[in-house]
Amino acid sequence: MSMSIDSLAIYPAQAADRRALGRMLELYQYELSDIWDQDLDRDGLYGYDVDRFWQDPNCTAYIATIGGNYAGFALVDDQVKVGGGQFWMDQFGVLKKYQRQGVGRALAAYVFLDKMGKWEVGQMPDNERAQAFWRQTIGDFTNGNYTECQITEGWWQGFVQCFESLPSPRTQLESLLLNLTRIQTLAENHDGEAVAQHLVRESQFLIEWTVSRLDLEQDMMLASDLADLQRQLSVWKLDWSECWGSRVQREQLVQLLKQWCDRLGRFYLPLHQAS
Repeated sequence: MSMSIDSLAIYPAQAADRRALGRMLELYQYELSDIWDQDLDRDGLYGYDVDRFWQDPNCTAYIATIGGNYAGFALVDDQVKVGGGQFWMDQFGVLKKYQRQGVGRALAAYVFLDKMGKWEVGQMPDNERAQAFWRQTIGDFTNGNYTECQITEGWWQGFVQCFESLPSPRTQLESLLLNLTRIQTLAENHDGEAVAQHLVRESQFLIEWTVSRLDLEQDMMLASDLADLQRQLSVWKLDWSECWGSRVQREQLVQLLKQWCDRLGRFYLPLHQAS
């Protein structure tokens, strides 16, 4: 599967991406060289075995691009560290130019939804920035339903978050309502415009995934409302300067967001009971 919103595209890596993936990994390994003990080989490379992500069916590589330019990657295999999981986030990186723009969160959500099951995501003990990112990202994705442990013995040591990526429509609707509420709060406080724009894009991802998992015979009204909201989000995204440009416009945005929360909130209890 693949999806694209604005100029961000995320998809499973193709053969044509193999060389670029290797080069992004070189940059990634260099950035972590102060906490990841590695040396260059005789060709001046750190080196990373990307071949297995095309040879081993248990390994998958993902690519993120912005405007057709490489922006990041995710590598997934089954080499879990705690045990009982199915998927391990082997490596994950976003190029510096595209960091702090929501690319990492979008890429993580895509991968978690593409590989549904029991997950483990780990970080090295000294990589505090990665720990903060994954705790926030996984916490938002699971609505806080994850566990964390620290591995202090063996060849790999660090912190590991464990969770199950089997989001029900109810969970996804919860996340969508939370996003709309957060945009509303940001607009009321005239704060975090970039965050609000990211939440609009992320909400569109959530709608795509939610609709694809609804029972349309039973949830046609919800699907119709989500389609209407998707169109509304597209309008806001295209005319963002008009939505955010003045106090009056932000007040109008807040009122529309409240209406959408009320409109979608009426579906939450039936979905909750069904799940």
